[in-house]
Amino acid sequence: MYQAILYFKSTDEKDFRLQCSFDEFFDISNIKTIYHTSIPNPTFYSLMLPMFQKGLVIVSAFKRLNPKFEELVYICHVTLWSCHEILKIGPETQNLAEKITSQISADLHEYYTNELRVASYSTRQAQLFKLISLGEV
Repeated sequence: MYQAILYFKSTDEKDFRLQCSFDEFFDISNIKTIYHTSIPNPTFYSLMLPMFQKGLVIVSAFKRLNPKFEELVYICHVTLWSCHEILKIGPETQNLAEKITSQISADLHEYYTNELRVASYSTRQAQLFKLISLGEV
């Protein structure tokens, strides 16, 4: 999504083009056409359609937010290191996850306050968390 925004210079919420390789993009809003013509199995189609419909919601929200690179890094780190629901995770890994999350949160705070000179960024950070929650399965 981020690469498509940069490549097409578009944050239009109705532009659903996503990158699928180095120089190839596809429009996920055409997924019905793509699957009906290339995959004859209706069961597979019925399983994939809800996922792509949710993808449309996520792409729209992502483009509406139009995150900066530093915010994208934050989103990726929080998504990767949110391991509180993993039952058999060791205490060392839990501590590492907490340490990394604290560091990336401090880095985002520094970015907002020192680079962007924004004193109150809680609304923006809430929007980042909302975007993260949209991606949860």
